[in-house]
Amino acid sequence: MNAEEREEYWKRAEQIKRNGVPFYPDVLYKDAIMALLVFLAVVFLAVFVGVPSDAPADPTNTSYVPRPEWYFLSLFQLLKYFPGELEWVGVVVVPGALVVLALALPFFDRRLRRHPLDRPLATTVVTLLVLAVIALGLQGAFSPAPPTVQGAVAENTSNLSPLARTGRQVFQDRNCSTCHAIKGVGGTVGPDLTTVGQRLSAAWLVTHVQSPTPPMPAISLSNDELMSLTAYLLSLKSADTAVPPNPPAQPAQASGGVAPAGSTAVPDLAAAKAKFDQTCGGCHPGGQAGVGPALHGAQFASRMSSDEAIIKQVRNGGRVMPAFPPQQLSDDDLKAIISYIRSLPQ
Repeated sequence: MNAEEREEYWKRAEQIKRNGVPFYPDVLYKDAIMALLVFLAVVFLAVFVGVPSDAPADPTNTSYVPRPEWYFLSLFQLLKYFPGELEWVGVVVVPGALVVLALALPFFDRRLRRHPLDRPLATTVVTLLVLAVIALGLQGAFSPAPPTVQGAVAENTSNLSPLARTGRQVFQDRNCSTCHAIKGVGGTVGPDLTTVGQRLSAAWLVTHVQSPTPPMPAISLSNDELMSLTAYLLSLKSADTAVPPNPPAQPAQASGGVAPAGSTAVPDLAAAKAKFDQTCGGCHPGGQAGVGPALHGAQFASRMSSDEAIIKQVRNGGRVMPAFPPQQLSDDDLKAIISYIRSLPQ
């Protein structure tokens, strides 16, 4: 700053002081009035308009796309460009670097004049930052829903060998996804298998499936089923290429003599036992104690004296027991399983 610029600066400062408005009480009074009006407007909206909300959360609805409030939409969209292990970059590094850049602007653009056109560097950077936030926010607000898991799986199954494709069906039929998740599809009782093919060998997988360690239940598989299941697990090498099982699109229809919906007929016990063995037999073999407790006897009868208690336990799960929502176990199949449990010797 040369002497001429310094003199001009002090002249402008003195002129502003002479012609300006004092902060107290003039400016403070106006600020107080404005703050009161804003407060009354918020109270009016809260009392007479209310807070808009979505429908109650439905964990079985895979088509719902959760979105944050508008002031977080830009960060919400930014995280889509940093998935998985890079998420911390989008949460910490990028926003942190932009904040540091904004704070550093006064040290790089040291012009005396305040008008935006007289400070091109600061004006340009701040304008670009604001436009980027607005653009990301609009993308986050109006971006289409991601493809459903079933659609994504259908597109990727061509990457599997015929043997692995058969193994994927075995994985699905034996309800392995009840305890194990693959790319977010499945339970959390057991470890995530998204990259299991990269971490474990075929020999280890075969041995573990044949002689599992608790709490994993023993699974009776033929040699062909074991080989195909191993081939499928070995295909799960990365989050980009792993093909999860299809979650059921709708409750399974009753079959094998199980009474249809709304029917008062007693379910066929042979079909009910088959459904029990398929769904529950891994942890409660034959209704006896295994990974889970026995489903008969005085202790069970005292805890599960009514069908409603069993239904609540099955639907909600427990400390180790996974939950079985209607999309995974239909009401009719659950009714058949309960009829089998009640038929066990007490």
